[in-house]
Amino acid sequence: MAYEGQPASAFVDMDIVQQHIEGAAECISRAWHQHFRRRTVGELRHSSSLRFDSPLEVMFWTWWEAAIALDDSITDHITLVPQAEVIVSGKLFRVDFVVQPIQPEIALAPEWVPIAVEVDGHGFHERTREQVMYRDQRDRALQSAGWRVFHFSFGEFTAKPLPSVSEVINFSRGQWYRASEAEFNRASH
Repeated sequence: MAYEGQPASAFVDMDIVQQHIEGAAECISRAWHQHFRRRTVGELRHSSSLRFDSPLEVMFWTWWEAAIALDDSITDHITLVPQAEVIVSGKLFRVDFVVQPIQPEIALAPEWVPIAVEVDGHGFHERTREQVMYRDQRDRALQSAGWRVFHFSFGEFTAKPLPSVSEVINFSRGQWYRASEAEFNRASH
């Protein structure tokens, strides 16, 4: 005769079992916290490709990394490129971030809307009239060329960092699905 035991549901609501579930969850949380912190700080300290102009940009990048940690399927579709140089109408502009699809053919699809992200703080980006004028001219040029430009102020971003990053990710993911579906349809015809 095979041992049947009792169903797990008979034990799950017991205080001692709940205490151990909570303890295990805290242990995982601490370990994940340490892993994320070590990886993120290590990348910020040692990556020669990461370049930023302000602490706010580093904070945006960090929260992007947190969003990836919460849903790593993001990295299957899109990537965040800091301090990207963009040529629009023959002019070279630099934006804080560009969101790009991982697959180059998606970026070339007419359905893909190029995405720029700007995090604005008066302490770093908009100290002079010239900086504000450059920003406005750049934004108009990008928008005229079909770009979607996301702007987040210091106050908005620091008050709601994950929702700000999620707004960009959700838009980007939608763009990726539309463009990849269109590419698939073109390839199959």
